[in-house]
Amino acid sequence: MRQSGASDAIKTRSYDNVSYYWGVIIGNFLLFLILNVVEVLVSVFVVNLTSLAPVGWRYYIFYLLTLNIPVWVFVAGVTLWLSYATKFRFWAVTISVIWWFGGIFYLPYWQHGTWDYLASGVPNVFSEVTGHVDLWRYLIHRLLYFFVGMGLLVCGVSWVERLPNRVDVLKKNVLWGVMLVVMGVGCGVALEYVYYRDLQIRLEYRECFARNWSEKTCRVKSHAITLAQSGERLTLHSEMIVYNPGHESIEKIYFFLNPGLRVKQIVVGKDRLSYTRDEQVIVINQGLGVGDSLQMCLEYEGEIDERICDLHLPKEEYENTFYGDRFFARGRRGAFVSDEFLLLSPASIWYPVAVPPVNPLSPSFTGRDFTRFRLAVVQSQQNVLYSQGNVKKMKDTMLFVPSRELTGISLCGGNFNRYHLNIEGIEVEFLSLGGYDILLRRFAKVDDRLLMRILHQPLFQLDDFGLLLSKRWCEKGASRLCFLETPLAFRLESHEGKTEQGQVEPGMVFIPERGFDMDIADIVESEGRSKEELSSICAVLQANLRDPTCKVRNSHPLLGIGTGIDSEHYTNVYNYYSLLSDDDIWVSSSKYPFMGKVFDRLRAGGFSRADLKREGNNKRNREYDYLTGSTLSEALENSSAGEAFLSRVLDLGIADLWDRLTWQISARAFEVMLDTIFSGYDGEVDYDSICGDIKATSGVDVHRVMEEWVSAKHKQFFKIKDVVAYYYSEKGLYEIVGKIENIGEEGGIVSVECGSFLNSRRYCHFLNAGEAKEFKIVTDVNPVSVKTSLSANRPPYFNIAYATGIEDKELVLGNTWEDISSSEFESDANEIVVDDAGVGFKIEDDRMTLVQKWIKRESLFREEFKMVNAEVPYWTSVIDVNAHGDSIRSFHCKSGGVGRSKAIWSITLPETGKYNVMAKVYRGSLLSSTFQKPEGVVYYYTVVCNGKEISVEVNLDEVLESEDMFTGWISLGEHYFSAGEASVILSDKEVQHRKEVAIVADAVKWVKLE
Repeated sequence: MRQSGASDAIKTRSYDNVSYYWGVIIGNFLLFLILNVVEVLVSVFVVNLTSLAPVGWRYYIFYLLTLNIPVWVFVAGVTLWLSYATKFRFWAVTISVIWWFGGIFYLPYWQHGTWDYLASGVPNVFSEVTGHVDLWRYLIHRLLYFFVGMGLLVCGVSWVERLPNRVDVLKKNVLWGVMLVVMGVGCGVALEYVYYRDLQIRLEYRECFARNWSEKTCRVKSHAITLAQSGERLTLHSEMIVYNPGHESIEKIYFFLNPGLRVKQIVVGKDRLSYTRDEQVIVINQGLGVGDSLQMCLEYEGEIDERICDLHLPKEEYENTFYGDRFFARGRRGAFVSDEFLLLSPASIWYPVAVPPVNPLSPSFTGRDFTRFRLAVVQSQQNVLYSQGNVKKMKDTMLFVPSRELTGISLCGGNFNRYHLNIEGIEVEFLSLGGYDILLRRFAKVDDRLLMRILHQPLFQLDDFGLLLSKRWCEKGASRLCFLETPLAFRLESHEGKTEQGQVEPGMVFIPERGFDMDIADIVESEGRSKEELSSICAVLQANLRDPTCKVRNSHPLLGIGTGIDSEHYTNVYNYYSLLSDDDIWVSSSKYPFMGKVFDRLRAGGFSRADLKREGNNKRNREYDYLTGSTLSEALENSSAGEAFLSRVLDLGIADLWDRLTWQISARAFEVMLDTIFSGYDGEVDYDSICGDIKATSGVDVHRVMEEWVSAKHKQFFKIKDVVAYYYSEKGLYEIVGKIENIGEEGGIVSVECGSFLNSRRYCHFLNAGEAKEFKIVTDVNPVSVKTSLSANRPPYFNIAYATGIEDKELVLGNTWEDISSSEFESDANEIVVDDAGVGFKIEDDRMTLVQKWIKRESLFREEFKMVNAEVPYWTSVIDVNAHGDSIRSFHCKSGGVGRSKAIWSITLPETGKYNVMAKVYRGSLLSSTFQKPEGVVYYYTVVCNGKEISVEVNLDEVLESEDMFTGWISLGEHYFSAGEASVILSDKEVQHRKEVAIVADAVKWVKLE
């Protein structure tokens, strides 16, 4: 038997515990250091062979000192402490491994990566222009783990049991260890406080906007800016002419300016104006009458506060620095001011504006201000400056003068290399900081005629490129479009209030350093000499600079497990093609601030095609539900819903408005009328003026339609009856007939959708609440569906049945809608229906444990009958166009089981008598990969009649006789019921144990027989 202390003699050495302990620690550390040096040498060799980036020894040394060494110190300290604390090495290893797994899969994407000692979630890359993307926070993060690990290692001396420790040595080591741990924890607290402070400041900026913003504000007619730079500090002077475009006087003038810039004085003539400053808002104590203007000068200076940029972003998106790749954290910068590089865009509000770049509470409410700019940059620190407008050099001043009004002006300066290419009359410039030089030098050697032949291939759609010449930022005779390489951390997001994408400004596209997001490594390595190679290079560039979306890149070495990527694609913020969306006209309305966005999309058109495509897969039930019971204004003001979601909501609302505007006038005629009216305007246009012009031209009372549309709460819903499309093959015509009633609380649009995505036709009509119509439509394109627009119907459309028409019938193209009595839609007095969405229906699922039943929430409607996963273990509510129901047509379904789960329909019959009990059944598969109907499916019902249970087996192959028939009402038999309680039970039993077979519980009805 082993005795305590039996091996102490073996451990006896001629040195004390401290020397022994630190000798072991340092020996292990030196071994770790040697392995790291070898790894660095191998990495340098591999990078030199495979990467375009130059080898930078200082980066490897930096990462060794700040990344690898703190990791080793922390892991060594934690494992030693865990071994001592648990007295069991297994738990020390297990906890360490769990933390390590967390650092690989989850911790980088949670709480800013603070809990990730590997620092893979902390912005930690270098820009060749501006250096480390966020050095201060990165070093604080690394000191957190270095100090904590070092403190635990120092304390570890007291845990050595080889020889008794001297009391003074023990106390000294514990004291130093605790101090180091406290310092590390202090670093963590300081780091989190910085993030917290930034968020609180951004929150204050949002609240400041809410306190001060009014749609009834002034506009800036002209703005001459003079800028001088000294290091990170700017000194600016603005000469402005402001005016009041509204119908009411303005008591005070409000400007928005970057909070880091301090206003020195505001002067009108020789008089100084009094003002107050509230964060980014300047409130000037000066009024403006209707149509009045005022010339004033502002002097201001300071450093740019980048926290004002992208103020609309919620916390999660603002703190996400991975963007389209869930492995490389790049940081987030909204502006740069240094001697090496200067980048100022309207997003940073670096000059005073009357309309801020984004409404942070509701981006779709963002307005525009058309201003004639003039920018003078004095004694530039950079060798190349770029901005919009015509350029003029005057001694030590660079002057930029746009010839037309712009909604904003940007300035970029750096040690650029310039490359030029003329495409369709536009001088395309590339300003490279070095990352694109290899690629651009190859383009410079290509014959221009060969390059033009390549670019004119249909793939590149170059014909649209010439449309940029019509934009107001294109100077006549000197049209320029510039692609500027920017540091890695620069990032501006797209939003609803900005027609261009996030990193696109009029005439300028800010592309990432060395094509970091753009997958250009392969094309840069290509020689680019042959036509095929050049075509390949151009195709890659187009995919990155023109396509509206980009595919998410997954550089994670373990395929991004745990990274939580929500979508395979994301918005391409470098899409220069979005410049075509920049309209020269903006409709402003103080009452409805989103009206500018509405008219932009109305003019773009295409609603018929969009609706047909949307109806095909029924993906927007959530957006429809969100609008039901709310006006569009109320819905858009809820910023917590998410900008992408609200954008889709606005799309639905505008599509509904289009239907309301065009149901009495053809869509094509309305489009032509809008183009004609808007061709006479430029810049900002008053909403009332536009409405008046439309009414005078078309007779449509747009004011009334808009008021009804904006105030609608979408509580209408419709019943459809006897809708059939008769096809006349000899005439090539369809006759669509049917009946429809609005049984909701307000009026709404219904439309019969016909045609295909590229050749669509729609026949709309407005039904008031309680109104019923019979319609007949004769068309030469195939019918698709009856759409109920923004109603409470789910799904928001109905299928159309097909039949063969009598060929000798006379048909005339057109549509008629005739009034009919609502009695046409009255239900049969002898029928009592219990639907799965109504009272009297319940489910019993014995497969669920008590805990599952306790935590179960009301299930959301699924939007598709087929599931990606073949098995649906529990009863799930599904919206389906073929289901029974009033406003909501749905059923419950689950995978075939063993009979332990049930659906129950219960009713109280008012009269004694004989009833035919009927159930609506479906024959379908839960597999998304097949359209074949399963064979041999039997539904097992139990009819509870007068206390007796009658089993009924329904073979779907027999009751649904046609191969094309997959749903219908079937009889469960005629039974004599006494007045009172009755029920029908459906079991989930599937005798062949096929999990892909759907057991569907929809509706049951009792039909009293005469």
